[in-house]
Amino acid sequence: MKDSGIKWIGKIPDGWSTIRIKFTSWLKGRIGWDGLKSSEFVEKGPYLITGTDFENGGINWNTCVHISEARYQEDKLLHIKENDLLITKDGTIGKLAIVKNCPEKVSLNSGVMIIRGNSQYKYSDKYLYYVLQSDEFFIWFELSQNGNSTIRHLYQGQFYNFEFSYPTIDEQQAIATFLDKKCFVIDNLISNETKQIEKLKEYRQAVITKAVTKGLDPNVPMKDSGIEWIGEIPNNVNVSSVKNFYDIILGKMLQPKQENENDTLEYYFCAANLGNDCLKTNDLKQMWFSVKEKEKYSLKRGDLLVVEGGDVASSSIISTDVSNIYFQNSIHRVRPIHGLNEYLHYYLIFVKGSGYFDVNCNKATIMHFTKDKFSNLPFLIRNTEEQKKIVTFLNKEETKINRLISIKEKKIEFLTNYKKSLIYEYVTGKKRVSL
Repeated sequence: MKDSGIKWIGKIPDGWSTIRIKFTSWLKGRIGWDGLKSSEFVEKGPYLITGTDFENGGINWNTCVHISEARYQEDKLLHIKENDLLITKDGTIGKLAIVKNCPEKVSLNSGVMIIRGNSQYKYSDKYLYYVLQSDEFFIWFELSQNGNSTIRHLYQGQFYNFEFSYPTIDEQQAIATFLDKKCFVIDNLISNETKQIEKLKEYRQAVITKAVTKGLDPNVPMKDSGIEWIGEIPNNVNVSSVKNFYDIILGKMLQPKQENENDTLEYYFCAANLGNDCLKTNDLKQMWFSVKEKEKYSLKRGDLLVVEGGDVASSSIISTDVSNIYFQNSIHRVRPIHGLNEYLHYYLIFVKGSGYFDVNCNKATIMHFTKDKFSNLPFLIRNTEEQKKIVTFLNKEETKINRLISIKEKKIEFLTNYKKSLIYEYVTGKKRVSL
């Protein structure tokens, strides 16, 4: 072994070298596209690849949109060829795909870059694919971002200087073949665990749905609720509206400027801080609040927070002291008049799973669960004692299911890190394959 001269690569085998990608490859990405709009897409025509079409290391041609012949001909350098290696340069940076079964005419949208080998320095496309999946690339990328803005981007000019370990073409191909077999096994294990997590989440949704609609007594007589997405309910349960049982307040509109000298800068929750059973307090922003506004938009332990815009109706109950944090108008604060916030929390999970919000919430670029929609949401009336029993039952079930999901998520994390480590060790020569 010898020192590569690159800290994050370390030692490499004596017969290996390192090389910058500008010597092995031709790189090309589109910068904007003269205002291309989705309204220009056509039913048939040349294919257009975006990062969302990347699937399992290749391109899903069925998800690609089509463009006109005129748009396709605008930049012939971006016409895609068989075996081109593509990498996303914006958004989720570093997603990779090797083009296979390439149609006759394919172009590239902005956000993706072509990596195409030249004739001077031969390399295996699949070997470079694995190099770009390893810390050999990602550590370099993180260091290349120093001094850049908060918007992360894989710049073509910087990427030209990416330097990677470079064995003989025979060893590159052997490494790629070996990693194909190993990663296939690991990916299948990850896929199986992911599918099991999805099944557990579906089971959790089914348990919540059954408990909040049918109750806990399987022998109770049923009746039609009169609402298709609720279905049958127990005879002793009736349908009303949320507003009759809960007090709902929408948070304060964003106010960047101070209105008067008595206003103070205070932290607040917004939709980004909130998910089901997840309240993030480590990245809060501030805005100005008056004394009256602090009283109106105050929070306390036990309050239910519900997302108004975005991931509508995701909710969380405050379980800690938040006396100095308020809430912005992407969130509703809910306090019970007659009932339990915990019961409403589970009820909202049921409603989300029913598809109600997709049909009934205002849709623009962002879906909105307005106060009017929330207040008039059909609600199943149960006495407090029965609500407590349902909440106790669901808390226990959630604990069991979440424990199983957590075990599987840790297994996926282990397998993902193992795969990443395995790739790094072989593409840098720390471990060798026999030729």
